[in-house]
Amino acid sequence: MISTLKELFKKRYGTECEQVSLLVPAGSARQYYRLRNGATTAVGAFNKDVRENRAFISFTKHFRSKGLSVPEVYLVSEDEKHYLLEDLGDTSLKDLTDSLKKGWDFPQEMLPLYKRVIDDLIRFQTLGHEDMDYSNCMPRDAFDSRSILWDLNHFKYFFVKLSGIPFDEEKLEDDFQNLATVLDKVERNSFLFRDFQSRNIMVNQDHLYYIDYQGGRRGALQYDIATLLFEARTNIPYHTRDELLEYYLEGISHLKKDNFNRQEFLSTYPLFALVRQLQAMGAYGLRGWIEKKPLFLQSVPFAMQNLKFFLGNYNGILEGYPELNRLLGIMASDKKLNKPLPEDGEKLCVRISSFSYRKNIPDDLTGEGGGFVFDCRGIHNPGRYPEFKNRTGLDKETAVFFEERTDMNDFLKDSFSLIDRTIKTYAERGFKHLQVSYGCTGGQHRSVYAAKKLAEHLEHNRSVSVLVEHREINELNFDL
Repeated sequence: MISTLKELFKKRYGTECEQVSLLVPAGSARQYYRLRNGATTAVGAFNKDVRENRAFISFTKHFRSKGLSVPEVYLVSEDEKHYLLEDLGDTSLKDLTDSLKKGWDFPQEMLPLYKRVIDDLIRFQTLGHEDMDYSNCMPRDAFDSRSILWDLNHFKYFFVKLSGIPFDEEKLEDDFQNLATVLDKVERNSFLFRDFQSRNIMVNQDHLYYIDYQGGRRGALQYDIATLLFEARTNIPYHTRDELLEYYLEGISHLKKDNFNRQEFLSTYPLFALVRQLQAMGAYGLRGWIEKKPLFLQSVPFAMQNLKFFLGNYNGILEGYPELNRLLGIMASDKKLNKPLPEDGEKLCVRISSFSYRKNIPDDLTGEGGGFVFDCRGIHNPGRYPEFKNRTGLDKETAVFFEERTDMNDFLKDSFSLIDRTIKTYAERGFKHLQVSYGCTGGQHRSVYAAKKLAEHLEHNRSVSVLVEHREINELNFDL
């Protein structure tokens, strides 16, 4: 893969690539690298999904022909799995917004830039739609009822079921079918970007560039503006959302004139916003709970705030969907889902895991490497005794066993000493992540107890935030 990207670089610039660095991965399976020779840089992309690559490349050519601000695709490999892109730098709209935030508040000085983004969105939806060849879209050429049902079931399987909140599946499916039928009737007469959010908007020398549109297709106008304004962690205040929505409505009505009905738009806008929010929650569950990427779980409390807004401000919008309405109400008040998680940059985040050596050692999810793995298998195992077969390291009876019949306390004392010294150094150097994993045979007793005790040991250390995952027993606790 790297050698192919280097070949593309050499073919483009006539010089060897001297340095290759991996760019921070996001939620997809695509891999991006910065290739460099002195001041000359490009971004190399690798993706096994050739159909997705074809969609991205064909969209890019079309958008550039319309004067829309997207990166240039320099070269594509023969296998269509590798391609070389214009380097747009490292600063996204999200990065810029976060850098200006004070606490969780959206920085009002970003409003002019967001209005420029909305101007560009309108151009993508209208100019981008003109003469677009939608045959390259994947998985479908339109955001229709089937696409909507895919998103709603993504939410059901990867968020609702993993959250453990009970629901009536048949009634929920009825609501999904009805909701998809209603939204399928809305005219699909524009290009739908699909992931029009701040992390897919690059800011380079006061220019805005747009990326990650390979999932685009024909769709309704409402979806993309809702995606931007209800982006969870951006936390745009409700009155600012109204101001930006009004700015969008003025712009799109001026451009489309007689072909735009404001009231029709507003009648289904909240439902499109809700569908997008539920799709995003499905992504948080998949990436966070299943793929074990804590960054995505940080968005969950913000998503809960959005749900509260839907339930409290769009009166009657969910009356025709009783089970969905009931389920969202339970979620919006669930204490665990509403609890804020450690944010990058606030403190050193210590991620503690218990695991089974029958599987594998937990991966480094931050891209920073480092950390500790402690083997608990040398400690006497309560799992050998029938009375502990159905207990875990979280139970009081197991704790008594370790305290009275093993040398667990000495083992923990030694490991805590190493960890404390490292935490002190990491905090002084401004590191953001430290990973500590305790393993045993089954990941049920010894490793779970050790991880729990480390979390308690760090409870009063104000220089760190703690995330604990008991992987094998599926017990998640955050920010202890």
